[in-house]
Amino acid sequence: LAPGMLITGGAGSGKTMALLHVVHWAKTSGWLVCYVPNARQWTHGAYWEPHPQIAGSMVQTDLVFNFLRSFALTNASLLESVPLQYDLTFGDSEPPAGVPQIGAAQGHTLADLLDIVPRFNSPEPEEPEGTLAVDPHVIFVAEHLKRELDAQTALPLLVAIDQFNFLFDQSGYHELHGRGMITPTV
Repeated sequence: LAPGMLITGGAGSGKTMALLHVVHWAKTSGWLVCYVPNARQWTHGAYWEPHPQIAGSMVQTDLVFNFLRSFALTNASLLESVPLQYDLTFGDSEPPAGVPQIGAAQGHTLADLLDIVPRFNSPEPEEPEGTLAVDPHVIFVAEHLKRELDAQTALPLLVAIDQFNFLFDQSGYHELHGRGMITPTV
């Protein structure tokens, strides 16, 4: 596939199956794979909260946390071979409690970066047993992963997004005045 390829077709024409075949081919060919099976989930119905440092920006910590875990599981056999190029920072703040310093200076890899993701979960005291609260600082790990993937040249990378059109439509989120937001502003 060429960079930026879009698979199109009518409902039931096999777009999802074609995309799954591309994902499978890339995975078995030694590519890093970033697969989003349901873009609608990112635009309609996830819980969002204020960004820990950027006023007016929102983050979807549960989705980010689950995406990072999925990326780590999908690419586990390759992550040790990709050294970090940069040190992980948390904007203007210190790392959350229990999160070690990760970065190029320490000789860490993408595997080390993604190994810290479970530390952003903690039991939610007011929720039923098994419910977890995700620290909003997990967004910095996702932003750092993107930066590292942009910088690395050792492995090809496939970004595959099913239901891509939801990223450019009215979202399920609303502005303060009740109007639906176009997704790029989410």
